[in-house]
Amino acid sequence: MIEHAKSDEAILTWILRAAGFFMMMFGLALMTSPLAWLASLLPFLESLVNAASIGVAFMIAAPLTLTIIAAAWLIHRPLIGAALIAAGFAAVIIIKRLIQPARE
Repeated sequence: MIEHAKSDEAILTWILRAAGFFMMMFGLALMTSPLAWLASLLPFLESLVNAASIGVAFMIAAPLTLTIIAAAWLIHRPLIGAALIAAGFAAVIIIKRLIQPARE
């Protein structure tokens, strides 16, 4: 019975983490909605700006979510927390390297 409760708790925890990620991504996308509204003055730019805002929101929300989850894990399980922080930093570095060739 205790193992079943632990399993249910773990599933609920991961569902809440995923929901937090999507809420963070949605909030970041909403923060760029004034820019999308401004781009709607030129119809061909509206869909491009909307897609870019969702992409940027994802690129910001993914490392932030990993870092927030890692901060919660640091006290209880330091190795998992450190690994998640490293994954967050790796995500930032990968995103930075993907964006660099586009600028040049």
